Amino acid sequence: MFESITIKNFRAFEDLTIAPLARVNLIAGSNNTGKTSVLEAIYLHVNPNDCQLVLNVNARGALNPKSSEVMNWIFHRRDTSLPVAIDSIDLCRRKRSTKIWITDGTNEAVFKKINTAHTEFVHQVGDRSSSMKIVAIEHQETDSSLPANDLNVISAMFIKEKGGGSVEPGMKQPKSEFLSSSLSSENNEDVKNYSRLDEFNRTDEVLKDLVKIEPRLKRLSIVVDGNKPTIHADIGLGRLMPVALAGEGMRRYLSIILAILNCPQGVVLIDEIENGLHHSVMETVWKAIGLAAREADVQVFATTHSYECIQAAHHAFDKNKPYDFRLHRLERNNERLTPDISFDPLGIDS
Repeated sequence: MFESITIKNFRAFEDLTIAPLARVNLIAGSNNTGKTSVLEAIYLHVNPNDCQLVLNVNARGALNPKSSEVMNWIFHRRDTSLPVAIDSIDLCRRKRSTKIWITDGTNEAVFKKINTAHTEFVHQVGDRSSSMKIVAIEHQETDSSLPANDLNVISAMFIKEKGGGSVEPGMKQPKSEFLSSSLSSENNEDVKNYSRLDEFNRTDEVLKDLVKIEPRLKRLSIVVDGNKPTIHADIGLGRLMPVALAGEGMRRYLSIILAILNCPQGVVLIDEIENGLHHSVMETVWKAIGLAAREADVQVFATTHSYECIQAAHHAFDKNKPYDFRLHRLERNNERLTPDISFDPLGIDS
C-alpha cells in the first residue's frame, strides 16, 4: 500500500503531496479542485506500461484526445518542457517513480531515451517531424535504501497522420480498477469481474453485500440478452431482470464491490463514490468497502462532493475497527491547490 504520493506538473497540480495514506482514502473538495485528477495520476502511476491510458485520461469529453491542443492539457499550465512526475513510497519504504512526456518527433533528448530502451520502436517511427506526437513513460521501482538510478523508458507511443505504433513491454504491475463518476447502464467490466469470481465459486461474497442494499435479492446470474452478456438479478419477480433496471444504487454498489474483490493487493479508484447511492445507505456501503478492502488487501481512493458521504465513512469505520480510513481535503489557496491534511475526520461530529 502507498504511504505517500507526490504529483508534479499534472493538470492543476504544480507540486502536490498527499500523506499519510490509509487503506481507504476519501478525497473531498469543492468543484474544480482536482479530485478526479488525483485519481487519474495514481492510475497512470500504477500502469506505466500502458501509454494508451495517457490518451484515455486526456479524453475527458474531448472530441479528439490525440490532438496536440488536448494532449497538452495534461501538463500544468500546458508546460510540456517538463514531464509529469508521480512519485510514491509504500509501507515497505519502496519508492516508485513515473515520468510522462508528450513531445514531438524532433525532441532528440526524449527520443534518445526511447532509442536506448527500444530499438524496434525507432524502426517503427521512421521519419520524424514536428507534427508527430511522442508519448513516453519512464518508470523505476527501488528500495529507499538503494541509490536512485536513471529511470528507464518502459513504454512509448507515436501518433502521426497515417497511424502510429507503440512498445509496451510485459511488466507486472499491481492490479487496478478505475470507476468513473458516470453510471453507465452497460458496464462490460462488471460482467468480466463477476465472471472471474464465478469461475472460482466466489459469487456469494458479492451477494451478501448486495442484499444490504436490496433485501429482495436472491441471486445474480449472467444472461445473454441480444447477443450481449449482462448481469441479471432475481428479486422475486418470477424472472430475472437486468441489474441496470434494478436501480442506480444497486448497480453502483455492485461495480464497487466487484472491482475491490477482483484487485487483490491492488488499487481501486472511485470517482464521486456517492453517485447513484442514497445517503441513507452510505454507511452500509462504507462498511462493506472497508471489509472487502481488508480481505482483498486492496487500497481504495475515492472522491466525493458530499458531506453526508464523509460523515457516513467516518461512522462506518469508527464502529467497525480498525479505523483504516483517511480524509484528504483539497483546497485552492492563491491559485495553488493544496491538501488540508490537518483535517481530522474524528472531529466531524463536533
